[in-house]
Amino acid sequence: MSANSFVTSNVPTSRTRPIPMNRVLRYLSLGLIAGVILACGGSGSGVPGATLIVETDWRSRGLPGGGLSQRLTLTDARGTVVRSLAIDSKSADIESVRIDGIAAGSYRFTSTLFSLTGLNGTTVGILEMPIQVSGETRLPVAVGAPPASVQVLPTTAEVTVPQSTRFSAHQRTSSGVATFSPPGSFIWTSTGAAGTVNTEGVFQSAAAGAATVTVRAPNLPTASAAVTVRAAQTQTSRWTVLVYMSAASDLYPFSDLNINQMERVAGNDQVRFVVQWKQSRARYPSSSFDGTRRYLVRPDNGNTVASEVVQDLGGTVDMGKWESLREFVQWGKTYYPAERTVLVIWGHGNGWRRKPDQPMSRAVAYDDESGSAIQIWDLEKALVGTPVDILAWDASLMQMIEVAYEVRDVCDYVVGSEESPPAEGYPYDAVFGRFRDASTAPTRDLTKAFVDAMIAAPGYASRKITQSVLDTSRLNALERAVDSLAAQLIIHGGALTTVIPQVRSAAQAYTPQSSPPRFYRDLYDVCLKLEATTNIADVRSAAALVRARLEEAVVWEGHNTNSPGSRGISIDLTPGQLFLNSASDYQQLEFGRVNRWDDWMAMSP
Repeated sequence: MSANSFVTSNVPTSRTRPIPMNRVLRYLSLGLIAGVILACGGSGSGVPGATLIVETDWRSRGLPGGGLSQRLTLTDARGTVVRSLAIDSKSADIESVRIDGIAAGSYRFTSTLFSLTGLNGTTVGILEMPIQVSGETRLPVAVGAPPASVQVLPTTAEVTVPQSTRFSAHQRTSSGVATFSPPGSFIWTSTGAAGTVNTEGVFQSAAAGAATVTVRAPNLPTASAAVTVRAAQTQTSRWTVLVYMSAASDLYPFSDLNINQMERVAGNDQVRFVVQWKQSRARYPSSSFDGTRRYLVRPDNGNTVASEVVQDLGGTVDMGKWESLREFVQWGKTYYPAERTVLVIWGHGNGWRRKPDQPMSRAVAYDDESGSAIQIWDLEKALVGTPVDILAWDASLMQMIEVAYEVRDVCDYVVGSEESPPAEGYPYDAVFGRFRDASTAPTRDLTKAFVDAMIAAPGYASRKITQSVLDTSRLNALERAVDSLAAQLIIHGGALTTVIPQVRSAAQAYTPQSSPPRFYRDLYDVCLKLEATTNIADVRSAAALVRARLEEAVVWEGHNTNSPGSRGISIDLTPGQLFLNSASDYQQLEFGRVNRWDDWMAMSP
C-alpha cells in the first residue's frame, strides 16, 4: 500500500499541529510474568486455538488493598492488545474468566484492580506478568491477599550493547499465587558498569560485563536477576537514516505506515534506518504500542511492522525535549555509524513559532503525552558535536529561513516543506529507494529524491505539495540580503503603508487559516510582489538581491498547482501589532538576533 492510498477516519490530513484532544484514562500495559509458565520465546502469532483461564480469588476483597473490579489486558510481543475485558467481583470466592481463541505463544498479562465495581473508584493494585499460553493455561491470582515474596523474571538475561531487556516483578502469596501490588510499589536498582535499570524494570546495556538487577517492595525480601552484557558489534554503512518519530499525537496511524515503507528498502549495507518511535495509549488508545522504543528497521514487504526493537525506553521519554533528540542522535551515530547520515524529524510542526493558542508549546516534534515540543532555538544544541549530512523535516511549515538559519552549522542540507504536507508524510520507500540504488552518488544529487518523491506520489496531486532542499553554506549570504531588505523597508516604511498589506495578501501563503492566523509567506514571491508594487528603487534592488541569493541557496524545489507561488523557502510576514506578541520569542532565534527583519515586522503595517 502506497503512502498516498492510506486513509483513516478521525485522523489529521496534514502535519500541521492540531487542537489537542481531551485526555482519556491512561492505558496500563507492559506486564511481567505469571509464575505459572515462564515466558521465554514465541510471539503470540500462530493459529488461534489456545485458551487463558484467569482464576481470581476474591476472598480477601474486603481487606485493605482489596478491590471489586479488574481490567484484564493481554498484549503480544509487539505490545499490540490482543484482548481487553472488565470483570466484577460477584458472590463466589473464586471466579474464572476464559480468554479463548488466542494463538499459542508469549504474552504480557496486565490486571488493574479498582476499588469499586465497573472499573470505578481508585486504582488499588496492579499485577503485571508475561505468560506463556499453550492449550488451556490457568493463571490463579489473589485479590487483597497478604504478599510473602517478590518474584523477578527472567532470573538471567543476556544482551548485546546497545540492546535493552525488560524485567518483570510481581508479589506472591505464601502459597505462591500472584497477587496485586499498590501502584509504584517496586524500586529497581542495578549494580556494575554494564548498564542501568529504570523505574519500569527496563535494563539498558552500556558496556560489556555483568550486572545485577534488584527489585524490592516494602517489608518484603528483595529479588534479583543476573545480566550478562556482550560488547557492541558495529558496522559502517553507506547511509544511516535516523528517524526521530514523535508519534504520541494524532499522527500515530501514519507512523506504522512509514515504518512499513522503510522496511521495503532496508536491509543492505547501502541504507540503514534507525528509529526512535514514541506512541501513547494514554492519549490515543488505538496506538500500536505504548511508550518509546528504538528500532533497527529490518527488510519486509508485509503491511505489519516486522522490525527489531533494539531498546525499549519505557514510558518516561519526553520526545518534546531537545535533550531527547540529542541522546538519540548521539546513540544512533555511535552504534550505527555510516559514511553519511540523514536525520528525519517526524511529527507535527509549526514553523519557527510556538503554537499560537498554547504559549507553553513549541515548534516541532509535539509530544501530546507531555504537552511539549522542541523549540527551534534549541535545535543546534541537540546536534552540536554530532552534525548530519541531511536534516529532513517530515513535519509542517518547517522550510523557513528562520528555521534553516538556526541549523545551518549542524547539517549540509535542509529538506522540508513550506506548506503542511499530507499526514502520510514522506513516501519513504520512494525517497530512499534512490539512496539504496545509488548510494555513492553525491549528497546534493540524492537530496533531489525527496522533492521528486513528493511531487510524483500518487494521490498527492490534489494536496498542497511543496518540497525543497537548501544548501546551508549559502544561508549566511541569504541572511545578509534579507537584512539589507529589512533596512530598506524600515527606511521607507512611511511610503509602504499600502504596499505591504497588498504584498502580504497577494504572496503565496501557507496555512493562513489558523487561529490566530499565521503569516508565513514564500520569500521569493514576497520579493517579486514588492518589486511589482513599489517604485522605490532601493527597495526593488534589495528585493532582487534576496531573490538572487535565494536561488543560490535553493538546490532543488518542487511544488504542484495548489501552491503555485512557492520557490523553496518562506519567511514570517506578521503585521506589527500582532508580531509584538511573539517578538521576544523571535529574539531567541539566531536569525532574530543578527537580522533586522524582526525590527521591520514590529513596525510593519
